[in-house]
Amino acid sequence: MILTKEWIGGFVNGEGCFTFGGANKISPYFTISLRITDLTILEMLKEIIGVGSICIHKKQNSCTYQVCSLSVNKIIKFFENQFIGDKLIDFENWKKGVKLWEQQNHKYSDELFELIKTLKPKYRHL
Repeated sequence: MILTKEWIGGFVNGEGCFTFGGANKISPYFTISLRITDLTILEMLKEIIGVGSICIHKKQNSCTYQVCSLSVNKIIKFFENQFIGDKLIDFENWKKGVKLWEQQNHKYSDELFELIKTLKPKYRHL
């Protein structure tokens, strides 16, 4: 199976999550969680995109591809002009949040919190 950039964009449009999270220090994240039987898809995505890690959650029978912190800039470049509809709005707001996060030396602020609140509720981890 060959994954084209267009196929990946459509797949992430349905399954991807652009968010921020962290307990003491906030960071931007991009994640995709799937059933463990779809691990091969996440491995191919990681190889094509070139950053991130994959975690296997045996008890939940699932796996997650995750890119966080400074590596998200590669995600931004990869997915530029790939989305439509709600995912495009979330992606653009997330990009603004990443830029603000970088300008503020990776620190949390009220302005960043307000921007994070614009992300769909299921994508917010704060």
